Amino acid sequence: MTWSNAHAQSNQVQILCDARIERVGDNLDIYGYVQTDQPATVDYTMTVTTIAAANIGSTTQSGTISLNPNETKRTSQVTVNVRKGGYYEAELSAKERLTGNSCTSKATSQG
Repeated sequence: MTWSNAHAQSNQVQILCDARIERVGDNLDIYGYVQTDQPATVDYTMTVTTIAAANIGSTTQSGTISLNPNETKRTSQVTVNVRKGGYYEAELSAKERLTGNSCTSKATSQG
């Protein structure tokens, strides 16, 4: 995983994000993951944008998760069909409720 993180001061929650795109046959499986170094409640949003020929669209998933220290949780999963010449982007953003520390991660793929 390639983590994107917020720089936290001591005694503050460090939050890490990872948006990932994996090709499986003719599909892309798109995932969002979040991790914190302390117990935390995190609000997240993942937006997946697809641009392929005459078709442009986006899907957004959001929610709240509770994390234990150094626990990685999957926040989202989206599967899209790959189209020749298509462009696919996933962006995950997350914010820890107590401190407001946040992170974002972006992944892209082409068909």
